Amino acid sequence: MADPAQRARLVALYILDLDWRAATAQPNALAGEIRLAWWREAVERVAAGGPPDHPALEAFGQEAVRQLEPELVAALDAYTDREIGGASAAVRAAAVKLLDPNSTVQEPSVQAFPALAHLALAPVYARGRTSGELEKRLRITWAVLRGKV
Repeated sequence: MADPAQRARLVALYILDLDWRAATAQPNALAGEIRLAWWREAVERVAAGGPPDHPALEAFGQEAVRQLEPELVAALDAYTDREIGGASAAVRAAAVKLLDPNSTVQEPSVQAFPALAHLALAPVYARGRTSGELEKRLRITWAVLRGKV
């Protein structure tokens, strides 16, 4: 991805997602729910024009939070309900919309494709194995060349 600002926002989105995912792994479910509720309030506050309360939200940027608020809230709600698949889908939708507001996950544009290219590795991990660096690069390159994962 050539644009460093977009790359930084995409990385910030994935950092947010990792923190939200970690909240669902809390040994105390109530602590995880409190953490996710804090995140939801923080996202809504930033989208409404308030200051970011976390470095990842600051890196993400107020305009990006405002643009993607529905997807971010959907991801947080899904994590709160322990629907990891739904949360992942909402984060993917946010990543695609971040890179190209007119694109969709089902039909990503060239600009939005970097948000999805890593999904080419999913079949390897689904089989319970890990791949080496060469295989990862080949799978992602093949996905980029074909324009689909």
